[in-house]
Amino acid sequence: MAFKDRRRTDQNTIVLPNPYWIVSKVVDIADVGLNLTVLFSFPRVGLHTYVHAAVCQIITPLVLTTPILNIGIGTIPLDTSAESATVYIVNAAKYIPAADITAGTPAYYPAISGASVALWANGKLSTPIVGANSTVPVIYATPGTSAPVSGTFRCWFMISELPGSAA
Repeated sequence: MAFKDRRRTDQNTIVLPNPYWIVSKVVDIADVGLNLTVLFSFPRVGLHTYVHAAVCQIITPLVLTTPILNIGIGTIPLDTSAESATVYIVNAAKYIPAADITAGTPAYYPAISGASVALWANGKLSTPIVGANSTVPVIYATPGTSAPVSGTFRCWFMISELPGSAA
């Protein structure tokens, strides 16, 4: 018998499956100093992005008087903002708090504590990052509290995007 085909052909080929990993550039402490360092931005208006996991890799030891590193969420005025713009802190340690990272020892450090981990452990997601073209959400690093000398790191985030949520 004949039928009417209403399948979505655009979902037969997955270009970017959900969830997937995004990775930051390698951050050199000698270059960024004590500045908040934007790792990822979310400028696509209305797009709901969920974070499932976060990992920080210390590539070479961070040499600071007090080697600490927090990975959190904030905002910047525009995605095209110059480095002189301000990062507005929303939660400085939302994804990977300093307690989860031994900044002086090269290794991979997954988030094991903090606000998001309790939800992930129970199979739940934290509040989505909702993209915007002004007051743009960003994931950023806070590299220490005292005179940085050297060291490099990068971060991975497993994310998924809610299809159809963007404007």
